[in-house]
Amino acid sequence: AATQNQGYYGSLRWDGHSATEATWEHVAFHATVQRGDTIVTAGQSDIFPAGWPIGIVREVILDSAQMTLSTRVHLLHDFGKLSAIHAVHNRIPMHNLLTHEEE
Repeated sequence: AATQNQGYYGSLRWDGHSATEATWEHVAFHATVQRGDTIVTAGQSDIFPAGWPIGIVREVILDSAQMTLSTRVHLLHDFGKLSAIHAVHNRIPMHNLLTHEEE
């Protein structure tokens, strides 16, 4: 997962206790993450394409022992209500789409 505007990366962890909250952890210590920032999929997996909104930062926690940041994230989707999901990824590179539109 990553911040929408700054591009800082971390790992999103859902512990299953709350259907509306997760933890975004292992974020670079120097990252300028603030309450209200949007967390999106980073596109570093074969499952989720980049840029899909995941949640909003509610709290930023400094872990000085690990030299990282962790955040509490309010999920934009209620995981308790999900029954089936489908991820669709357009495999045509964006620059090819733009080239075809300009013709």
